[in-house]
Amino acid sequence: MNLFLGLDGWRTMDRIPQLKWTLLASGQSLLNDSELASLILDILISMCSLYPSRDQVTGAIIRPFPKIKRSLNDPTCLPHLVQLLLTFDPNLVEKIVKLLNELVQDNPLLSQFYMTGVFYFILMYTGSNILPIGHFLKYTHLAQAFRSDEQQQKGEKKDIYLRSILGHLLPEAMISYLENYGAEKFAQMFLGKCESICIVIPSKLFAQGNSINQRRSGPMKCAV
Repeated sequence: MNLFLGLDGWRTMDRIPQLKWTLLASGQSLLNDSELASLILDILISMCSLYPSRDQVTGAIIRPFPKIKRSLNDPTCLPHLVQLLLTFDPNLVEKIVKLLNELVQDNPLLSQFYMTGVFYFILMYTGSNILPIGHFLKYTHLAQAFRSDEQQQKGEKKDIYLRSILGHLLPEAMISYLENYGAEKFAQMFLGKCESICIVIPSKLFAQGNSINQRRSGPMKCAV
Protein backbone atom coordinates (compact mmCIF):
# COMPACT_ATOMS: atom_id res chain seq x y z
CA MET A 1 0.00 0.00 0.00
CA ASN A 2 1.43 3.34 -1.04
CA LEU A 3 -0.07 5.44 1.77
CA PHE A 4 2.90 7.41 3.03
CA LEU A 5 4.97 10.10 1.36
CA GLY A 6 8.50 8.82 0.81
CA LEU A 7 7.67 5.27 -0.24
CA ASP A 8 9.01 4.35 -3.66
CA GLY A 9 6.27 1.88 -4.57
CA TRP A 10 3.43 -0.31 -3.40
CA ARG A 11 3.93 -2.20 -0.12
CA THR A 12 1.88 -4.76 1.79
CA MET A 13 0.64 -3.74 5.25
CA ASP A 14 3.12 -5.95 7.11
CA ARG A 15 6.01 -4.06 5.46
CA ILE A 16 4.88 -0.66 6.75
CA PRO A 17 5.71 -0.47 10.48
CA GLN A 18 3.07 2.19 11.22
CA LEU A 19 0.31 -0.06 9.87
CA LYS A 20 1.82 -3.33 11.03
CA TRP A 21 1.91 -2.37 14.71
CA THR A 22 -1.29 -0.31 14.66
CA LEU A 23 -3.66 -2.46 12.62
CA LEU A 24 -2.18 -5.96 12.51
CA ALA A 25 -0.67 -6.38 15.97
CA SER A 26 -2.72 -8.06 18.71
CA GLY A 27 -2.44 -8.31 22.50
CA GLN A 28 -1.66 -5.74 25.18
CA SER A 29 1.05 -3.20 24.33
CA LEU A 30 3.90 -2.66 26.79
CA LEU A 31 4.55 0.96 25.72
CA ASN A 32 2.34 3.70 24.36
CA ASP A 33 3.23 5.44 21.08
CA SER A 34 5.28 8.21 22.70
CA GLU A 35 7.25 5.85 24.92
CA LEU A 36 7.96 3.53 22.02
CA ALA A 37 9.11 6.43 19.81
CA SER A 38 11.36 7.72 22.61
CA LEU A 39 12.95 4.29 23.09
CA ILE A 40 13.55 3.85 19.35
CA LEU A 41 15.13 7.31 19.08
CA ASP A 42 17.46 6.50 22.00
CA ILE A 43 18.57 3.34 20.19
CA LEU A 44 19.14 5.18 16.90
CA ILE A 45 21.10 7.96 18.62
CA SER A 46 23.32 5.37 20.33
CA MET A 47 23.92 3.53 17.05
CA CYS A 48 24.86 6.76 15.26
CA SER A 49 27.24 7.79 18.04
CA LEU A 50 28.97 4.39 17.83
CA TYR A 51 29.65 4.95 14.12
CA PRO A 52 30.98 8.53 13.80
CA SER A 53 31.54 10.12 10.41
CA ARG A 54 35.05 11.29 11.36
CA ASP A 55 38.11 9.47 12.65
CA GLN A 56 38.42 10.29 16.35
CA VAL A 57 42.23 10.48 16.16
CA THR A 58 42.98 12.26 12.88
CA GLY A 59 39.64 14.00 12.33
CA ALA A 60 39.55 12.69 8.76
CA ILE A 61 36.13 12.18 7.18
CA ILE A 62 35.19 8.49 6.97
CA ARG A 63 33.89 7.19 3.66
CA PRO A 64 31.75 5.35 2.85
CA PHE A 65 29.20 7.00 5.10
CA PRO A 66 28.34 4.71 8.07
CA LYS A 67 25.65 2.18 7.16
CA ILE A 68 23.25 3.17 9.95
CA LYS A 69 23.36 6.78 8.76
CA ARG A 70 22.88 5.74 5.12
CA SER A 71 19.77 3.82 6.18
CA LEU A 72 18.36 6.80 8.08
CA ASN A 73 19.25 9.03 5.11
CA ASP A 74 17.07 6.97 2.79
CA PRO A 75 14.07 8.80 1.30
CA THR A 76 11.77 6.06 2.66
CA CYS A 77 12.97 6.77 6.20
CA LEU A 78 14.18 10.36 6.66
CA PRO A 79 10.83 12.11 5.95
CA HIS A 80 9.14 10.01 8.64
CA LEU A 81 11.83 10.86 11.19
CA VAL A 82 11.48 14.56 10.42
CA GLN A 83 7.71 14.40 10.84
CA LEU A 84 8.19 13.49 14.50
CA LEU A 85 8.84 17.20 14.97
CA LEU A 86 5.12 17.73 14.39
CA THR A 87 4.27 15.86 17.59
CA PHE A 88 5.50 18.97 19.48
CA ASP A 89 6.35 16.64 22.37
CA PRO A 90 9.38 18.28 24.08
CA ASN A 91 11.04 14.94 24.80
CA LEU A 92 10.56 13.57 21.28
CA VAL A 93 11.51 16.84 19.59
CA GLU A 94 14.75 17.08 21.57
CA LYS A 95 15.66 13.50 20.72
CA ILE A 96 14.84 13.74 17.03
CA VAL A 97 16.89 16.94 16.73
CA LYS A 98 19.77 15.23 18.54
CA LEU A 99 19.51 12.37 16.04
CA LEU A 100 19.43 14.81 13.13
CA ASN A 101 22.53 16.52 14.50
CA GLU A 102 24.29 13.15 14.43
CA LEU A 103 23.02 12.48 10.92
CA VAL A 104 24.00 15.77 9.26
CA GLN A 105 27.66 15.64 10.29
CA ASP A 106 29.69 15.29 7.06
CA ASN A 107 26.59 13.96 5.30
CA PRO A 108 27.11 13.85 1.51
CA LEU A 109 23.36 14.49 1.04
CA LEU A 110 23.16 17.37 3.51
CA SER A 111 22.26 19.86 0.76
CA GLN A 112 18.97 18.02 0.16
CA PHE A 113 17.67 18.03 3.74
CA TYR A 114 15.41 21.00 3.05
CA MET A 115 13.27 18.76 0.83
CA THR A 116 11.95 16.92 3.92
CA GLY A 117 10.39 20.13 5.29
CA VAL A 118 12.60 19.96 8.37
CA PHE A 119 13.26 23.72 8.51
CA TYR A 120 9.55 24.56 8.45
CA PHE A 121 8.67 21.92 11.02
CA ILE A 122 11.51 22.74 13.38
CA LEU A 123 10.59 26.43 13.54
CA MET A 124 6.99 25.55 14.41
CA TYR A 125 8.17 24.17 17.75
CA THR A 126 7.24 26.39 20.71
CA GLY A 127 9.13 24.65 23.53
CA SER A 128 12.03 26.07 25.49
CA ASN A 129 14.66 23.38 24.78
CA ILE A 130 15.96 25.27 21.74
CA LEU A 131 19.72 24.69 22.02
CA PRO A 132 19.85 21.43 19.97
CA ILE A 133 17.73 23.18 17.34
CA GLY A 134 20.21 26.07 17.31
CA HIS A 135 23.08 23.64 16.65
CA PHE A 136 21.13 22.03 13.82
CA LEU A 137 20.27 25.34 12.17
CA LYS A 138 23.82 26.65 12.54
CA TYR A 139 25.30 23.60 10.81
CA THR A 140 22.77 23.28 8.01
CA HIS A 141 21.14 26.60 7.05
CA LEU A 142 23.84 27.70 4.58
CA ALA A 143 24.44 24.21 3.18
CA GLN A 144 21.11 23.73 1.38
CA ALA A 145 21.01 23.59 -2.42
CA PHE A 146 17.67 25.33 -2.81
CA ARG A 147 18.87 27.97 -5.29
CA SER A 148 19.98 27.39 -8.86
CA ASP A 149 23.58 27.88 -9.94
CA GLU A 150 22.46 30.78 -12.11
CA GLN A 151 20.93 32.60 -9.12
CA GLN A 152 24.06 32.05 -7.05
CA GLN A 153 26.22 33.54 -9.80
CA LYS A 154 24.33 36.85 -9.79
CA GLY A 155 26.20 38.25 -6.83
CA GLU A 156 23.91 36.71 -4.23
CA LYS A 157 26.68 34.75 -2.54
CA LYS A 158 27.54 37.70 -0.33
CA ASP A 159 24.03 38.17 1.09
CA ILE A 160 23.35 35.73 3.92
CA TYR A 161 19.61 36.38 3.71
CA LEU A 162 19.57 35.00 0.15
CA ARG A 163 22.04 32.18 0.76
CA SER A 164 20.28 30.80 3.85
CA ILE A 165 17.32 28.42 3.68
CA LEU A 166 16.00 30.44 6.62
CA GLY A 167 15.85 33.58 4.49
CA HIS A 168 12.07 33.46 4.11
CA LEU A 169 11.42 31.99 7.55
CA LEU A 170 13.31 34.30 9.93
CA PRO A 171 14.25 38.01 9.92
CA GLU A 172 17.61 38.79 8.36
CA ALA A 173 19.00 40.05 11.66
CA MET A 174 18.20 36.72 13.38
CA ILE A 175 19.95 34.76 10.64
CA SER A 176 23.02 36.98 10.92
CA TYR A 177 22.96 36.58 14.71
CA LEU A 178 22.87 32.78 14.36
CA GLU A 179 25.81 32.83 11.97
CA ASN A 180 27.92 35.34 13.91
CA TYR A 181 27.27 34.27 17.51
CA GLY A 182 26.48 30.56 17.32
CA ALA A 183 23.80 28.25 18.63
CA GLU A 184 23.91 29.12 22.34
CA LYS A 185 23.47 32.87 21.87
CA PHE A 186 20.85 32.23 19.21
CA ALA A 187 18.88 30.02 21.61
CA GLN A 188 18.95 32.75 24.27
CA MET A 189 17.78 35.33 21.78
CA PHE A 190 15.09 33.03 20.36
CA LEU A 191 13.66 32.56 23.85
CA GLY A 192 13.69 36.31 24.49
CA LYS A 193 16.48 36.11 27.08
CA CYS A 194 18.77 38.46 25.18
CA GLU A 195 18.28 42.06 24.15
CA SER A 196 20.93 43.05 21.66
CA ILE A 197 21.25 45.89 19.20
CA CYS A 198 22.09 43.40 16.45
CA ILE A 199 18.56 41.98 16.63
CA VAL A 200 17.04 45.37 15.93
CA ILE A 201 19.19 46.88 13.20
CA PRO A 202 19.82 45.25 9.77
CA SER A 203 22.78 42.89 9.55
CA LYS A 204 24.75 45.11 7.13
CA LEU A 205 24.58 48.11 9.44
CA PHE A 206 25.42 45.90 12.40
CA ALA A 207 28.45 44.46 10.58
CA GLN A 208 29.74 47.96 9.85
CA GLY A 209 29.17 49.13 13.41
CA ASN A 210 30.71 46.00 14.87
CA SER A 211 33.80 46.42 12.68
CA ILE A 212 34.32 49.94 14.02
CA ASN A 213 33.60 48.84 17.57
CA GLN A 214 36.10 45.97 17.39
CA ARG A 215 38.88 48.38 16.45
CA ARG A 216 38.03 50.49 19.50
CA SER A 217 37.07 48.21 22.34
CA GLY A 218 36.12 44.73 21.14
CA PRO A 219 33.01 43.19 19.62
CA MET A 220 29.48 44.16 20.58
CA LYS A 221 28.14 41.91 23.31
CA CYS A 222 24.71 40.74 24.31
CA ALA A 223 23.14 42.88 26.99
CA VAL A 224 20.94 40.69 29.19
